[in-house]
Amino acid sequence: MSNAIRSVLAVVFMLAIVMVQTGVNAAPIDQPVTARMPSGVAPVAADAKSTVKVRVLIYSGRPDPEFVIPASQIIPFMKKAKRIAFKSAAGGIIPAALGYKGVLVENPAKAGGLPELFAIYDGKIEAGVKEKIYYVDQSRSLEKFLVKEAVNRKAMEEEVYKRIKIDGTEGGKEGKGKGGE
Repeated sequence: MSNAIRSVLAVVFMLAIVMVQTGVNAAPIDQPVTARMPSGVAPVAADAKSTVKVRVLIYSGRPDPEFVIPASQIIPFMKKAKRIAFKSAAGGIIPAALGYKGVLVENPAKAGGLPELFAIYDGKIEAGVKEKIYYVDQSRSLEKFLVKEAVNRKAMEEEVYKRIKIDGTEGGKEGKGKGGE
């Protein structure tokens, strides 16, 4: 047997020993490998597991502005929102209209303990996928923050932001109504 083959076999053998010692589970090639954490040690959150994807629902016929934000920036707003008993129409709180229709937040990793999916529009928050939970944010602070953040993160142009009307104000400053297309 050549030295190259012996070296490769030695590396494979050492990796197998390390995997057994660290408790790495065997998984099919197309699935991620997971390691068991020693008790008392919390795993460090990976970037994708601590962020959420935000989409400002404004266009019809072209992609809406999207950006990624740390879940930690949304948590304080959700803590201030009040849970309410509310039944929305069959389509939910997002209106079937042209122009600005609210904000959609996708959180498949449930980062920060936030819901997996939630929609925000007109001071209401609809959270959950199968079972819906509703909140009210009377000042619309989360909605305003996320729409402005789309501009700050260069996902949406300032001119589009100025046309969006939230809480009686344009660009968060004057009248409830339409914006976008």
